[in-house]
Amino acid sequence: ILILVIPKLVSIPISIIQRTQLAFQEGYRSDVWSIIGYILNILLIILIVKGDLGKVTLLTVTSVLPVLVSALNMFVYFKFQRKELKISISFVERSMIKSLLSIGILFCVLYVLITLGVSMDTFIVARTSSLSEAASYSILYKVAAIFSAVIPILSIPLWGANGEALSRGDVQWVKLNTKKMSYIMASISSVLVILGLIFSKRIFELWLGENFEYSFFALVWLSITQVLTSFISPYFMVLNAAGKIKIQIYLFLIYTPICLYLKFKMAMIYGSEYIPFVGAISYFFIIIFGTYYYAIKELNKYKIDVQYVG
Repeated sequence: ILILVIPKLVSIPISIIQRTQLAFQEGYRSDVWSIIGYILNILLIILIVKGDLGKVTLLTVTSVLPVLVSALNMFVYFKFQRKELKISISFVERSMIKSLLSIGILFCVLYVLITLGVSMDTFIVARTSSLSEAASYSILYKVAAIFSAVIPILSIPLWGANGEALSRGDVQWVKLNTKKMSYIMASISSVLVILGLIFSKRIFELWLGENFEYSFFALVWLSITQVLTSFISPYFMVLNAAGKIKIQIYLFLIYTPICLYLKFKMAMIYGSEYIPFVGAISYFFIIIFGTYYYAIKELNKYKIDVQYVG
């Protein structure tokens, strides 16, 4: 537990480097460092497994390495690439602490609700079926997540870009770009999903052997959920840029308890393969519709405000 938790705590202040690079629309720098970290991680995992160095060593390396890579990114960025942004205790403003803390608490509540509503499937399978089935479901969940790997790459930079555009009153750019990116991301995710589903049997045979059993029905609905997430993600970035975190909290306060209850009931009655079906349908009617409506409403309000000021 210490090996897993301590690096997470240390990574909190170090994560300022990713936020800073995203704010300057230089997220590619963080991505490059992340790629380096992932490659090193894979190589070290192979060496640890081949050398039979034990699970504790494996956990330590995989937990600490990402923090070290982020710290190195931070050092290089503030020391050489952006010297004018060098961190100093003298820059701390008490008036900003309260504002940032209040926003941070809202994001914390939001992410807890998202985690409970979206990422508890394996736990539900374990509680309603068996640990072995939960392990198989977990693999399907990870595979389906690959289909939406494009989301953070394309959507997160929109947060800073939207905020900058809204601050100068360029609402039309935000509207057009959000719509365009939403369709692009959903299209890419859909193509990946279709290819993944077509070749899923062959992929699992090569990866895990012919004895691996899985529910194609569950994989389909897990994949559909990823496409839905890809489509709506740019609209989340609009709400984030506008500081409308409470709206998202309210939506997930509705979605999370309903979704959890229905997932448990459906899993107990019809089996665990219906869990992603419930998740996708609930996500579509509550999160997709709600987020889209409030994002457009917020942009229209900005338009009125800008015209009034003009």
